[in-house]
Amino acid sequence: MTRHQQGVNEKSKAIEQNYKKLKEVSDKYTKVLNKVGKEKQDVDQFK
Repeated sequence: MTRHQQGVNEKSKAIEQNYKKLKEVSDKYTKVLNKVGKEKQDVDQFK
């Protein structure tokens, strides 16, 4: 493997890890938003 290929591999691994982190964060964020949305609906019903 050439040095260039190695560099490309390391970059794609880093991108993959960043993507996984982003996905975890966005999943958590989606759950929070869903929860907030449900609570808002409950509040709207009482108005």
